[in-house]
Amino acid sequence: MTYADVLKEIRAKSGMTQKEFAAYFATPVKTLIHWENRENRVPENILRLLAYKLAFDKNHKEFTKADIEFYEKLIDSASSKKEE
Repeated sequence: MTYADVLKEIRAKSGMTQKEFAAYFATPVKTLIHWENRENRVPENILRLLAYKLAFDKNHKEFTKADIEFYEKLIDSASSKKEE
């Protein structure tokens, strides 16, 4: 699994479109698209921050603190593999 895959999974769990997700995190939509399409590599710390923000935001009850642990493991796994 790559960082792009983790990002897509986090966004899918949030139930947001690319446009909504980008707006929620004050990130340009093009940046999100480039990250998801592996045109640019999403920074590891950004992935962690996205998961934390969603888990602690009361408006996103679909995310739990247990999800943080799950995504942490996915991110760690992705970081141990070299991405192209």
